[in-house]
Amino acid sequence: MPKKPVLGICFGFQLLNVILGGDIARMSKLCDKTIKVQKLADHCLLEGLPDDFEAQCRHQDKITSLSKSFHLLCKSRFVNQGFYSDENKFYGVQFHPENHVNTQVILDNFIYKICHYPN
Repeated sequence: MPKKPVLGICFGFQLLNVILGGDIARMSKLCDKTIKVQKLADHCLLEGLPDDFEAQCRHQDKITSLSKSFHLLCKSRFVNQGFYSDENKFYGVQFHPENHVNTQVILDNFIYKICHYPN
């Protein structure tokens, strides 16, 4: 049976990491603001975004140890913000792409470039 692509956002991002052997921890305070994110790798999930972009975060946990199954896509100053595993078809972002005009393209990229909708 072929694997279906999964996009984890916020807690889903953290959960995918834990499922594949990574760790998360509670932060000292809630992150609820617009943050600056830096791309670290070229991948179709982030296609159309500049190397440095703004995103909206709202979380109080963060990944402290990234699973060896994932490749880091982007980060902010203190937090891993995105990863992918083409082998497992797991993709994720810590920030909320649906809440910022700059990052909504991530949802389109997942649907059309990774899931190949409507095929």
